[in-house]
Amino acid sequence: MKPTFKGKRMPKEKYISKIEELRILLNLFDVLRAKLDQRKKQLIKHADEKVATEIDANDNNGNWGEENGAHP
Repeated sequence: MKPTFKGKRMPKEKYISKIEELRILLNLFDVLRAKLDQRKKQLIKHADEKVATEIDANDNNGNWGEENGAHP
């Protein structure tokens, strides 16, 4: 953004419109950040559930201890 128009100061209305544009962009980024945070939490929860399910499946089959050398 250039601060001047042909050596003159930028009109006050132009500053106000730029500030309004920046506020809109800031709100948009806040919404996007919130959506990303929500998606991140969903992915972490899903991954945790998947790992827990796999551990339970291995434990029920008796493989978990054998893989770690717990059973001879």
